[in-house]
Parts: sequence; structure tokens; C-alpha cells
Amino acid sequence: GRFALNTTIVLTDADRDSGYGSLCDAPWGSRYSVDQLVRLMITESDNTAANMLIRLVGRQNINATMDGLGLNQTRLGDSIRSDGDIRSLRTTTNEMMRLLIMIAERRIITDDACDQMLAILAAQRHNTLIPKDLPKGLAIAHKTGTLHDTLNDVGVVYLDGAPYVICAFATHLEDLDDGERFIRTASKLTYRAFLTESPTAR
Repeated sequence: GRFALNTTIVLTDADRDSGYGSLCDAPWGSRYSVDQLVRLMITESDNTAANMLIRLVGRQNINATMDGLGLNQTRLGDSIRSDGDIRSLRTTTNEMMRLLIMIAERRIITDDACDQMLAILAAQRHNTLIPKDLPKGLAIAHKTGTLHDTLNDVGVVYLDGAPYVICAFATHLEDLDDGERFIRTASKLTYRAFLTESPTAR
């Protein structure tokens, strides 16, 4: 209750990251609403937007929230920097699966909040991993992650009659293309497996 989606935050130089997103080049002192920053952070993987939200909420509060959800291995050790220590940002495929299931089943905060989260995830603009080889028009609420030698994608795939969660991580990659191929293949095989379980496919 300390702030709302229309609360505005001022961009500082300390928030900037030279990675993905447009805010790293925005003028110092620019103001953005929490809603704008959340959407940029998720749909465009804008690290500067993420850092502004981390500053607003506080890393300790974020980690405490993860603890409260039973996600004890999900940790934010620092701001997000393209040239920073990637190992200070930690989670597991199992914990991301549990988090996405809780959101998809509307078990976090409120039904409306979960609906908003899923809608933002479904607006993801980086669609070269889980969605790449799946049928066009299939609704997928997902979030990618790319830093240094690591490539991830986690999401809810709304296969008619058999929706499922998939979480694919690839790290210590010599070539990110190897990670892309792995995640796309895992996604395609998972889709085929769940397709056989879908009542509409019979």
C-alpha cells in the first residue's frame, strides 16, 4: 500500500544499464510510472526499468517476498548489470515453475493482480525461444533472461485443454546459439507431449 501502479519514479544515473531496453539512453530525471516500468522490465527485458523498481521496492523486501512464497533459492543479490556478477541473481527451474503455477492459479495477491501479471507476460516481445517453433496464435505468457553465458525462458503455454508450465535454463554456454537450440527443442518436445494429453486433440 506504500505505492501504486500510477506512482512515478525518477530515473537516476545509478539505475542505468547498457543492456536491453531503451531507458538506458533516456535523459536523467525522466519520470516513469510503476506500470510503465513493469511492462518495460517484462516485455522488453529493460534492465534499467528493473533497477528502478528494485530501488523502489528494495532488495531485502523482494527476497523476503520470495521467502514468503516458499521460493528460498530465488535471490536478488544486486542490481541487474550486463557487466555485473550474474551469479548474484539466482533461481531454479523448479522455483520458477512453482511461481508461475501460483500466478496461473490466481494464488498470489488477488485474482486481478494475477490476471495483470499474465497479461504482461503474454505481451513479451522476445519470442525466439519457447514460442519459436510452436503454432502461431498460441497464447504464451513467458519471460526470457539473457546475461553473459546464460539463456533462460519460463512461461505458461495455454494449449487448449492442457495448459502447462515450462521452464528451461541453459548456462555456462560457449555459444548462446546452443542455448537457443536447446530451449526451442525442449519447448517443441514438451508441446508435443502435452498435445497428446489435450482432449481437443483426440
